[in-house]
Amino acid sequence: MQKNMEWPWIESLGMTEYESKEQRLHDEIVAYNAYISPTIQEIHARLQVIARIAEVVRRRYPYCTLETFGSTAQNLYLPDGDIDLCVTTPRPADHAAQVKMLNALSVALRESHLTKTTLVIRHARVPLVSFETIPELGSYKCDLSINSNALQGVPIINGYLRSMPALRYLVLVVKSYFARIELGSAAMAGLSSYSTILLMINYLQRNPQELPADDIAKPLENESLGRLLLGFFEHYGHDFDYHTSVVSVLYKGLLTKDYKGWGKEIRSDMLSIEDPTNPGNDVGKPTTKIMQVRNAFCHAYKELRTYPMSLVRNNVLGTIIGVSREVVKRRAKLKDMIDSGALDRALQRIRVPPPGEAERAYRKYQPQHSYAPYPSPQYQPPLRPYSSSVYRSPPPHLEHTVYGSRPLLPPVPPSEDRPFVHPPAHPPIPQCARPPVTASPHAPPPVPSYARPPRAMPPSARPHMPPAIASPPAPSSYVYGYGYEQNYARDHPGSSNDEYPNKTRP
Repeated sequence: MQKNMEWPWIESLGMTEYESKEQRLHDEIVAYNAYISPTIQEIHARLQVIARIAEVVRRRYPYCTLETFGSTAQNLYLPDGDIDLCVTTPRPADHAAQVKMLNALSVALRESHLTKTTLVIRHARVPLVSFETIPELGSYKCDLSINSNALQGVPIINGYLRSMPALRYLVLVVKSYFARIELGSAAMAGLSSYSTILLMINYLQRNPQELPADDIAKPLENESLGRLLLGFFEHYGHDFDYHTSVVSVLYKGLLTKDYKGWGKEIRSDMLSIEDPTNPGNDVGKPTTKIMQVRNAFCHAYKELRTYPMSLVRNNVLGTIIGVSREVVKRRAKLKDMIDSGALDRALQRIRVPPPGEAERAYRKYQPQHSYAPYPSPQYQPPLRPYSSSVYRSPPPHLEHTVYGSRPLLPPVPPSEDRPFVHPPAHPPIPQCARPPVTASPHAPPPVPSYARPPRAMPPSARPHMPPAIASPPAPSSYVYGYGYEQNYARDHPGSSNDEYPNKTRP
């Protein structure tokens, strides 16, 4: 027996002689479930506190909702159990946005006098804010997260609770046992409440002890809860293969770690549990104290199996679980607070923060042409990009043309000694330049005077050159020398071949 523990449910059984230990254990499980289940007052107190927290969240983020999950959503919590809360946003939020929201909510919770201190765990896989309500509100421990995937498992677990009558009774006993030995939380590397429920569901699905089907379908009529509890501890303490097996509720059996791709872990003896909401997620991975958990299964089975039955010693279940005196006093105090109306008065004194402006990311969606914000009316776009190198003005001594840049000489100012003379209409064209042709459609474009004459090149290089050089037109006759046309004088009246000797073929 444990010290500082009480067993109030034993008083309701009386002194009765039983035929077997399993029958006595069945009655104790039923009596313990009736005692430890939340009363109407406790349910009312939790709902009132959750409603106040939800009001604070809605005043800070109007488009978000607050929901419960875990043991709170299934009424499987112990009197001193935590309240798991989740804020659901209309749009997905990354890790940085979740931490920002948690920081804002922690400030709002403190300012509303719901709690005195808050702890934002921002570096966890799922960031959350942990706090405890003030004593006037029951001193409830709460964990609040953003967009938790655990919400998807609430309807699944509720469905199994309706279809398996023995599930609720057995889960409450196993949770109390692991909570007493401080192995009932994944944060402490123990067995979480979600893992415990999945282990029990899989055990009832497979029935490895080969018990009659009515023992699982109708446990109260057949008084089989004692046999089921002993079989559960024996199976996961002695028979279950932790090295190769994976617990699968969806498959209603066991899978192999190699099949799931989980066989390459550092420790092969880790407990592997498939998440029914996400088959790729291993729920048992955080349980790193697997040897302590296995020893706890073995110890519970040994204590229950070897307990001597007599009229004097009639507390079989008390060998592994019990209720601390602090929990008994807390439940009595909470009942007095509810009956006297002190809890309602404390809830009315909570100062809800003023409604805050909704975040831009969580406003109602309005269709727009672009996801970029609209510019301010006072904003004047620049005439050119900020990088002026894109549209840099040309130097004053160069003139940019389609065919390159050429020097641009300033005009000579007129003077008294040297009168200004207009340049000729057709300036002399050097030998290396191609004169402009306007009449002939096959004439190539003009070439700057300082350009070198084209050189012969292989045909493979021609596609990489400008079209005027790579693919010159093919006139009927070419001029001797550099390939200019003979009809230059015809196309340019006023000029003669006398001005340009050696231009035509003799």
